[in-house]
Amino acid sequence: MTPIGVIESCFWTRNGTPRQPLLVPHARACLILHSGGIPQATLEGLVEYSHCWILYVFHKNTDLPRLWEQQGHTNFKAKVFTVVRVPRLQGGKMGVLATRSPHRPCPIGLSVAKVEAVHGRMLLLSGVDLVDGTPVLDIKPYLPYCDNVQGAKVPDWIMMVWMIH
Repeated sequence: MTPIGVIESCFWTRNGTPRQPLLVPHARACLILHSGGIPQATLEGLVEYSHCWILYVFHKNTDLPRLWEQQGHTNFKAKVFTVVRVPRLQGGKMGVLATRSPHRPCPIGLSVAKVEAVHGRMLLLSGVDLVDGTPVLDIKPYLPYCDNVQGAKVPDWIMMVWMIH
């Protein structure tokens, strides 16, 4: 799998980068498509959408080098966290796949961002939670009629945190 582009962001390190994009509506970033094989025409029409999904690699994940170096090995044993401490649970633990932790069996992330403009090979975004240098795997338009699930259920602890903020 080859990234289609890279993020230039106002966040230089993973420490201090917001964990959710909607928490930082004014945070800006620029997604720049790689010149080799990804034509700028692939961005045509995207500016007509208010938001898009960004599919990316957690490149600052501390386990990532071992993961990439041993691709395809059947005996590969990455350091995968099965449970992680959830800050909102005051140190309580949760299965990693029930969280938004970057320390995942496959370090792929998904964020929604506001589409500000398209200039050639550059997509200007706001409301981002991406670290500078993040490799981007794909971009998809946000479609409110199917991306917003009415009546979606979340655990009680999420609702308590959401109501406090």
